Amino acid sequence: MKKTLFIAFMAAIFGLAVTMGSAHVFAEEKEDGAAYEQRLKKWQEMRPEEKERVRELYKRWKDLTPEEQKIIKRNLERFRSMPPEERERLKQRMQHFKKLPPEKRERLIKNFERWRNLSPEEKQGLRERFQKWKALPPEERERIKERQRERRHPGHERPAPTQRKRPEGGG
Repeated sequence: MKKTLFIAFMAAIFGLAVTMGSAHVFAEEKEDGAAYEQRLKKWQEMRPEEKERVRELYKRWKDLTPEEQKIIKRNLERFRSMPPEERERLKQRMQHFKKLPPEKRERLIKNFERWRNLSPEEKQGLRERFQKWKALPPEERERIKERQRERRHPGHERPAPTQRKRPEGGG
């Protein structure tokens, strides 16, 4: 599972590296002299820590199987074809994910793996349940959560929930 996560992150990082102009290190296809000169100039303009980050990524890239590299390249093409707003939103999500505590990241990864293994019918059922959940008033959702906590931890008292601020534009 960690390797799957690494591949997903490499795809995102590779995409970000390309947008920063530093992915020429990963270029394996032949290029003309002008393209080479342009990439060399970008490399020379990079700060030492950026160069080191690209070198580390390149080492990890070389350790991937051809199939894993193919997945990352395909994801990169998908990233490149996204509208700029969508790319920016993806970058922000990646930044948010990196700031999460390791336990929460691990839980999200496990949930993602479980989601990937669901049948289309199961996914549709979950989507429908989620829409119903979102349609409930906040008080009702809180009552349901509290009942679930009680079932999982009978007799364990929890402090009253605090009202959490939602991020701008979040749903």
